[in-house]
Amino acid sequence: MFETLESTREQKPVSSVYYRIFFGSYALSGATLAILDFYRHELHRPVLLSLQVLTCTVSVLCLRKSWMGSSHDDFKNQTILVMILFLLAQFVQEVLYT
Repeated sequence: MFETLESTREQKPVSSVYYRIFFGSYALSGATLAILDFYRHELHRPVLLSLQVLTCTVSVLCLRKSWMGSSHDDFKNQTILVMILFLLAQFVQEVLYT
């Protein structure tokens, strides 16, 4: 019994306020970029528009999970995923559309 208690790793919780601020700002900026891109270029840049919508969707899904707080590892993995999507969108914009 004591072996299982010692082998469990202690999880550092992340406050739900930080989750909401971080993923809320990413969801808002992703939605704003997608709306502005669609308003300016309509469907002439479909790859970039789909990446921006995907970033907004992933941020909203992470924000939905954030109401109860979570471990530091989950927060780190979700943050890396959202940042990779944003960087990929910026890379596609620089390579394909400039």
